[in-house]
Amino acid sequence: MSDEETFRHGFHRDFRHLAMWKDTLVSCMSDIPPTRLEAPVTRLCTITSDLTHLKKNAFARRWRIFQKYYTARYTLCLGVHNNNLTFKLEFDGRQYGLANVHFD
Repeated sequence: MSDEETFRHGFHRDFRHLAMWKDTLVSCMSDIPPTRLEAPVTRLCTITSDLTHLKKNAFARRWRIFQKYYTARYTLCLGVHNNNLTFKLEFDGRQYGLANVHFD
């Protein structure tokens, strides 16, 4: 990536209760990475996103065996600006600020 570029990747998350989301960004140099978080996988950082201020009706409602759950489809944007990494969360066409990142 060069400076002033943005990489976007779509994700989805199923949930019953809306809470802060924590995800771990990992890397692996193997051609075929393991399916578990074990050597040679390296933790890079933890990304925390908060959409708890939204109402549940903003998310797609689904049913599984008489139990209601919700699905959120969102985009995580990784940007390089002035030699700094930025992580932004986009949901439903709107940007909801920076995702907090803690490097391990």
